Amino acid sequence: MRAEKSRFLVIISGAAFAVLILACLGLKCNVNGNRPANLPPSVSFANIPNEGTTFTNQPLVHWFGKDLDGYVAQYQYVVFKASQIQLLDYDADSILGVEPGFIAFLKSIPPDQWEDSLTKIGKTLASMGEEIVKPVKLVTQSGSGQTQDRITLFASKNPADVILQFLFLRAVDNANAVSDVKNRKFFRTNNPPNTKIDFNNLEVYYSLSDSTRTWKGINIAWGGTDSIDYPTGDAPLEFFWELFYLGANSADTLNPDTTNPVAVSFDPDDGDKWVTTKTTVLPTGLITGYYMFRVRSRDDAFIPDPTPARSIFYVVKPTFEKNVLLVDITTPFSGQTGVVVDPFIYRPVYLNILAAAGYPLNPEDIVVNSSAIAFPSDQLLSRYKLVIVVNQDKYSGVSDSLGKHLIKYLNVGGEVWITGVYDFTTNGTFTEEKGARGVKRFPDELTRAFSVGELGYNSTLGGDYCGLEGYFMPAWEDLADSNKCIGGTDCAPNYQNWPVFPEGRNEEFIGASSLLPSPWPSILELDTANVKLASTYDADKKILLSDKLPRISYAVISSIHPRFPDLAPAEAIYLVNSAYGPSPVTMHGKPAIVRYQGPTFRTAVCTFPLFYIKMDQSVELTQQLIEWFMSPMPVS
Repeated sequence: MRAEKSRFLVIISGAAFAVLILACLGLKCNVNGNRPANLPPSVSFANIPNEGTTFTNQPLVHWFGKDLDGYVAQYQYVVFKASQIQLLDYDADSILGVEPGFIAFLKSIPPDQWEDSLTKIGKTLASMGEEIVKPVKLVTQSGSGQTQDRITLFASKNPADVILQFLFLRAVDNANAVSDVKNRKFFRTNNPPNTKIDFNNLEVYYSLSDSTRTWKGINIAWGGTDSIDYPTGDAPLEFFWELFYLGANSADTLNPDTTNPVAVSFDPDDGDKWVTTKTTVLPTGLITGYYMFRVRSRDDAFIPDPTPARSIFYVVKPTFEKNVLLVDITTPFSGQTGVVVDPFIYRPVYLNILAAAGYPLNPEDIVVNSSAIAFPSDQLLSRYKLVIVVNQDKYSGVSDSLGKHLIKYLNVGGEVWITGVYDFTTNGTFTEEKGARGVKRFPDELTRAFSVGELGYNSTLGGDYCGLEGYFMPAWEDLADSNKCIGGTDCAPNYQNWPVFPEGRNEEFIGASSLLPSPWPSILELDTANVKLASTYDADKKILLSDKLPRISYAVISSIHPRFPDLAPAEAIYLVNSAYGPSPVTMHGKPAIVRYQGPTFRTAVCTFPLFYIKMDQSVELTQQLIEWFMSPMPVS
């Protein structure tokens, strides 16, 4: 009996459950079995920012949306000024808000025509002198995300103006149903940005037809501020820049012609002239002359800087139409011992060497004592294939100014040959204390240069462009000979009172031997007549030189080039011959002449002045070295 009753309850329960299921299905189906219509989504603004807030920049606005029978596929919004709504024959003000008819119109726009329809309206308003309206569509990830955005509000060029405007927002679900349009009232004031250019327009800039490994073009940078509207951070500015060729003469810069720009900014992403980048490389192939770079910023309300920044500068395109420029950096008549610094004695020797080698110079091919001033100019250097730097005294090595100019020149394909005493020292960095005989390494020399207010371009030139690690400083001690010596007569050396070599009178250079085959001269020997000219006959100090030369260093070659490690290191082509022969304390067999083949340039360094070498050998060396300089660059 209990079993039958239990089965009866099960049957009744199952029937009741079936009726319940059918009833539930009936809620979702009409009499024809169709699903009910899609429910539209809804959207609401968050509490921040508040209605009626006045902004000085573009606000971050938050909202939230929902859809009961699907998901919000996208949010669509647009900003109109009250004056624009009024031009479209609808009412809009700060008290009553926006006329419902305009809101209904926005809701009626099909979802897939939101941007096109409002863009057409924006163009109509633009034709009336209004600013362009920019509708926005934010697509969600299946309903997630896109519930905030940085809203572009309209602003005036006049900081005193306060612009009333409305943000209109709607949601679209995955079935293309549209929510009611919500709006929020905002005000915006604005201050224009200020533009600046970060560029040294006092510098002369080289230009080549194409970039190379050592010349990457003319880089120019700029920026801007909007400190009133963005007091605590960087403003999101855009920039429009232009480059103009003004002419070959400085007079062309007085009233710049800006009708025909050489280049302008361009944003490939949106196809307009406004960019967010703050640097560019100017076009290659610029001809010689004056140029003006002009840039204007605009802020997040598209208000431009009323006064763009500009920079006028000079560009040189090298011609290399002349062969040799001689740059004499010797300080004349300096009163130093052990050197010849009278230009009437030594300079004709260099001119004769070059003339005999087939490269006679005119007066305009000679630059004198550029160690203390900013010449030779880039314009002058750019005309010559080869620059020969000569130095006869210990203090007048390559200066910051000259080093900088030579580095720029080498970067665009120039060639430099340096021959002299202590080629990479300057008066500020010079040290030759007694007992300081040893190698001066360029990293240490660079540090010393900084400590005395120099920039160390000589060290950079020696290391990065000549392939050297440093140079040897012999620390010559100019001890006196017999005081009975007057005018070159009754002269006896004072050897018995000197310390043992190399601490005392340690002049030892007697020439150099070649590592290259003929026709390079196999040996370079001292012209003893010129060596004797370096003697001193002062009443209080007699220093007699005859067959050995003081103040000569040797080069230390970097085994791996510091700037171009993939290329072969510098090459020693002549080695020092010491009067004392091979020894751990002599310079014998150390590099006396070094040459370097860079990727786009060539350099050579003689650690001694060519003035002291026999004329015929100097001519032969000069012929061969200039022939190497003038030969075609190897193809990499």
